[in-house]
Amino acid sequence: MSNFFDGSSLPEIARDLGTFSQARFGGYIVSGTQYSSELCFGDYNCKFVNLYAASQVSANNWNFGNDGAYGILGMGPHSYIWEGFVDPDTKLAVYSIELGRVSFYNSGYASNITFGDASSALGENKYAVYDDQVKLTVTGNQYDYTYPVSNFSFGTVYQTDGVDSSEFFYEMKQGYSVIFASNFKGLGLPGNLYAQFETLFEFVTADEVECDNTLDGICMLPGACANYTAYEDFTFKVNFTGANDDNYMRIPMASFAEEVLLSGGEKKCNIYVTYLDENNYQSSDIILGGMFFQEFYGVFTNDYNDVQDPGQKVSL
Repeated sequence: MSNFFDGSSLPEIARDLGTFSQARFGGYIVSGTQYSSELCFGDYNCKFVNLYAASQVSANNWNFGNDGAYGILGMGPHSYIWEGFVDPDTKLAVYSIELGRVSFYNSGYASNITFGDASSALGENKYAVYDDQVKLTVTGNQYDYTYPVSNFSFGTVYQTDGVDSSEFFYEMKQGYSVIFASNFKGLGLPGNLYAQFETLFEFVTADEVECDNTLDGICMLPGACANYTAYEDFTFKVNFTGANDDNYMRIPMASFAEEVLLSGGEKKCNIYVTYLDENNYQSSDIILGGMFFQEFYGVFTNDYNDVQDPGQKVSL
């Protein structure tokens, strides 16, 4: 396979392309100046791309009061940078994401992000140890690259002798889609979903949890995470519309847990299930953020057989 850029006649220095206003990027609404500049992967894999330099932030809907971004910022299927990674035969561009985790719930693996292929830090071969595992594959909406969900629920699975024997899940409000956004930290739930989750979580923790239902609020357990079992016993169940073989995924709530050391040696357990104000356009979908990719390996495929309307699918 030969991946290459098609070159460009633009100058080798950044060029001012004028101003932009109220553009939406990763939870922000910003205004500023647009530039054309060269972006290179290595010494020769270069392409001129449009860059947006924000000078005014009108809204911060995802990271209010937090760091500007968690992990990495991705490039959408319409970015010119993908021209350097499209397979000339299949017209597909593949990339993969797995993020290392530094916490008590450490998987022990380093972050591994690829462009033009899918490989895992867990092994040398393509997809590594994931080859033999069941994958969930689903196609995104070509209009906004969200992934429709037919069922989103919260509950637990019971086991007998280490084998799943039964389950109970409470089906939450439906009609939402999923956005994969590695610059977001945890699991983002629009207000109506968050309110349902808050009620359920308070019940299973006997009201010990405190959840903040203001912008970018999260839940907190007052003590070390090891003191509680509810966050480990309960999971989110997600059925994606059109998934292969009707596969679904269960996401342990522990995926979004982070222990924090307080003064005096005390600890608290933050659960990064985050409140989103769904009155904001960018916050009207469920967000699976960087902590999700610390526990799950994602392979994304952009389809450029129709260059004017590229598609995207993901395998998890």
